[in-house]
Amino acid sequence: MNKRITFLCLISFMFIAGNNTKAQKIGINTASPKTGTILHIDAQKNTSAAGDINCEDDVVIDSEGKMGIGKCTVSTDTKLEINGKFRLSEGASNEKILMSDQNGNASWQSFALGDFDTTFHVDMNMASIPFGAIYTISGIASLPQNQLELTTDGVSKVTVPAGRYLLSLANNIDVINEYCNVYIYINGQGVFDKTYDIFQGGASFYMDFAQNSEIEIKFEPLNIGSGLPYIAPLPYTNPNGGALHVWADLNIVRIQGNH
Repeated sequence: MNKRITFLCLISFMFIAGNNTKAQKIGINTASPKTGTILHIDAQKNTSAAGDINCEDDVVIDSEGKMGIGKCTVSTDTKLEINGKFRLSEGASNEKILMSDQNGNASWQSFALGDFDTTFHVDMNMASIPFGAIYTISGIASLPQNQLELTTDGVSKVTVPAGRYLLSLANNIDVINEYCNVYIYINGQGVFDKTYDIFQGGASFYMDFAQNSEIEIKFEPLNIGSGLPYIAPLPYTNPNGGALHVWADLNIVRIQGNH
């Protein structure tokens, strides 16, 4: 109960001070609140007047509303800075990690990878690849490994049911050294992109699908002139004659457990 009352008093002070431009510095257990603060609590009464010594037990709020715990000053690029351990007990358990939603709300979530995965493969042939367009890899789509029992349209898309997944992408244009952006589109909207040269084999990312979702893979040649001499000139063509083979592999692993 005392902790709750103390916390509510601290929040009330922050509200009042934030609405009172004439608020004076307040020191608790210190006669010398740090410069730039409007509240300085020195729990053990041991912080030096000069410098930031023995600040591990201190709490400060500065004139911009930034708060430091275990600090005598707060970094300019943060609203809350903690020097020491942080514990979020609600929802915590073994084998969970702290994750946030798109609004920044944090919670503990299960993140155990499942025993099953699917590999989505798509490829196509192009006579030449000019600069200035984003191309969908569209030709033949297949599921050479499909433990998740996903479905594909056979051309460019794979459909993934609602759930949480770890996706890993590899893609390439055979026989040339390209410089490109590669994109993942979900239900027609771009959600991931990466710039690469020659070969892209290490892009991994997490997705949380609220509904059945269609995934497509696109790429875009980038014109860098002569900046990288080992990159093929645009438009890309097959130096051996014939078409260029463009392909991508997307490995999809379902994450077990509930949020």
